[in-house]
Amino acid sequence: MSSNPTFELNNRALVYQGPLLYEAKILKVYQPESQLIKYKTERHGELKESKPTSKFPSKYKSTKVYFVHYLGWSTKWDEWVLPSRMLEKNTESLLLQKNLKLKLEEEQKQPEIPLDGNMNGDLNSSSASTGGSTTTNGLGAG
Repeated sequence: MSSNPTFELNNRALVYQGPLLYEAKILKVYQPESQLIKYKTERHGELKESKPTSKFPSKYKSTKVYFVHYLGWSTKWDEWVLPSRMLEKNTESLLLQKNLKLKLEEEQKQPEIPLDGNMNGDLNSSSASTGGSTTTNGLGAG
């Protein structure tokens, strides 16, 4: 991967969302130099520019950021992201995406170790024992 990837409007990229990478389409680009947002219209694909609205995160006013839509996701997940969360979509980044997913799946398969260290589910262990006989209503036997 190049050290300074360039992300173009309407292109696809891989974006970190939590520990995984997801494919996303770049819908808008904020240019801090001009303080304008560039986007293409849906109907005719015309390139447009506009000033940021009140919904634009002020923390990004001095940084180039991208508004992305995660493919296959609801638009409620669309968000402004920094280039540091993005990778160019290429063979290397797709392989990384796959490996991150496999690693997470493996971690989720790992059995959880109970606090008492009892891995075999022995009901006679001290933590599983009730300490005496009880009825089903928990009031005791007597």
